[in-house]
Amino acid sequence: MKSTCKLCGKEITITKWHVRHSRGKYCSRACCSKDKSKRVKRRCKYCSKAFEALPGNVKKGYGFFCSHSCYSKDLIGKSTNNGKRNGQWKGGRRIVGGYVFIHNPYHPFPVETNYCLEHRLVAEKYLKRFLSPSEVIHHINEIKNDNRIENLYLFKDIGEHTSYHNSIRDKKEIEQITESNLLNCFT
Repeated sequence: MKSTCKLCGKEITITKWHVRHSRGKYCSRACCSKDKSKRVKRRCKYCSKAFEALPGNVKKGYGFFCSHSCYSKDLIGKSTNNGKRNGQWKGGRRIVGGYVFIHNPYHPFPVETNYCLEHRLVAEKYLKRFLSPSEVIHHINEIKNDNRIENLYLFKDIGEHTSYHNSIRDKKEIEQITESNLLNCFT
């Protein structure tokens, strides 16, 4: 079948499928998108600027913003997939390599994006201060998810912690840690 483009008048060939599915009115996508008669006048939900949207986009929910920039700005603070609102949310607690990670997006020294190690949070709460990134918390009984304050020992840096473990491994004359030094901080 022969037809003419609705916008530029160019002759085009269409099939029965085009007729059945209301297609074949334009010779190209460019002509289709240039046809102003198809557009709907709208106001941007973010900046209130007047703009024209395609009816298909309005039905799908895309035609409410004049630009991607306004759409992005409107999403700030309204994100529905963060933290507890996410369908995959499991309480903000996860275990990786035996260590317990807690979701804490406002911590100044997160180990991972928005996650902190639970044993560091327990020590910080007890000491009423943030631990510096160089300070290391050691589990006295070597159980990584036993985060009771009585089971935690604070080393001033990683070197001190490593030398302790090396001394134990090499069976040198060193006394094993049996009680927390955090409990003695306030006495």
